[in-house]
Amino acid sequence: MTLREIISLSLLLAVVVISVLISELLANKLKIRSIDGKIISREISRKLLHIFSSITVISSVIILENYFALIFISLSVLALLFITIIKDLIPSINDMHRKSWGIVFFPLSMFILLLFYPADKQIICLSFLILGFSDALAAIVGIKYAKNYFVLISDKKSLLGSSVFFVVTVAIVWIVGSGDYFHPLGGVSLAAYSSAQIGLIALISGIILTAFEMLGAKGSDNILVPVFASLILYTFGVFYNPSLINSIFSGLLLGAVAGYASYKLKFLTKDGAVSAFLLAAFVYGYGGWKWTVPILTFFILSSLISKARKKKNKKVDDYFDKSGTRDYMQVLANGGLAGSLVLVYYIYKVEVVYYAYLVFIAAACADTWSTEIGNYFRGKTVSIVSLKPVHPGVSGGVSLQGSIGGFAGAAAVLLSVYPWIDFNYFLPLLLFGFMGTVTDSIIGATLQRHFKCTNCGIITERKNHCNTPASVHSGLGFIDNDTVNLLSCSVSAFVVYIFFIFR
Repeated sequence: MTLREIISLSLLLAVVVISVLISELLANKLKIRSIDGKIISREISRKLLHIFSSITVISSVIILENYFALIFISLSVLALLFITIIKDLIPSINDMHRKSWGIVFFPLSMFILLLFYPADKQIICLSFLILGFSDALAAIVGIKYAKNYFVLISDKKSLLGSSVFFVVTVAIVWIVGSGDYFHPLGGVSLAAYSSAQIGLIALISGIILTAFEMLGAKGSDNILVPVFASLILYTFGVFYNPSLINSIFSGLLLGAVAGYASYKLKFLTKDGAVSAFLLAAFVYGYGGWKWTVPILTFFILSSLISKARKKKNKKVDDYFDKSGTRDYMQVLANGGLAGSLVLVYYIYKVEVVYYAYLVFIAAACADTWSTEIGNYFRGKTVSIVSLKPVHPGVSGGVSLQGSIGGFAGAAAVLLSVYPWIDFNYFLPLLLFGFMGTVTDSIIGATLQRHFKCTNCGIITERKNHCNTPASVHSGLGFIDNDTVNLLSCSVSAFVVYIFFIFR
């Protein structure tokens, strides 16, 4: 580092120390109250610290030209904050009732964005500007004045706060994008678009990032917001593509209709509906019908089959951790990684990515249909590992009816994209898709966590059964059914990638 950079960083460090002291002062000395009389000084001080942290990240990126120095700083601050939270060295950082990890995600997000955009400091600064001010101002206004609250995952959010987040995000993207204020830093920008087009991009950013902020729990929005802000801004900036604006707006409309209808039909929970809305916006916005049809085929048909099975054989739900109405984790496990492949394809235009996406969805559909159809007909079920009889519904169990259902599920997804694929690959893609349900059964039988009910004695995926906590029976504690689904589908998609590379 140059002498100028060392002096500038020293001054920046002094600002950080002062901001922490101000945060502590606000938390301990001032008695700021919300509209209902509750003392909220600690919450406001934490959010002000988030603003200072965002400014610190932006200043570091502007001051330092050395890429590796920025990486070192992000990792060093990450380690320092981790220790600070664990040891409770700065009480105002933590929530009154739990450790608050939100501030730790700032250097982690900085590290992630530096890895993905080493030459795009402009995008990094704009993303952290959104994180620092949109999120913090939303929380401060919401804490102080909000009356109406909602909970999607675990954190309480306010309608007023979400509205403030949306407005501030739109303003930041529009003003900074139109002025191209970070242009000297280098990297992609929105300067090629007209002011009106940048306004529409700002509106898109506001809608999508507000939805992610609503889903953020336990500080995770401090990762979700900058990461997805950078993705949106980068994909608009790396290519001059005004038609993408209309595509994403259409995706938002499609996602809103699909999410609302799915919630009303009880296919999805509230958090699942918001997740599906975001997934549809990205998949259709960046990929069009070619990418949207297979995931719609999977979701609609699988939901209908699940409903039919539930009417015929509801008792098997005792063995499942989740059944019936899908939540955000199930949407993420079955479509989150697949949705990210759309962005990869949009940027790099590599056809194998599309085939990997198809097989990911086909594997998810094969696994769902295998489970639902197998339990609908309740045929003879054996463990895929020991080949010993098991009760239908037990993870790792396979049956003839379920296997046929798995093939049918994979085939349904592949047939839905008949106009867009080379059907010479249909058979291997079908086999790779079906392989997902085989992999799922193997992992489910060996690694997935299982519990034993202390009352009725059944082996189940549920932590609680018969209204009492169940005892640990087998598997690894951190591998639940959603994790198994994600792993099995990812394995199938990876095998497709290898197949096309070496075919």
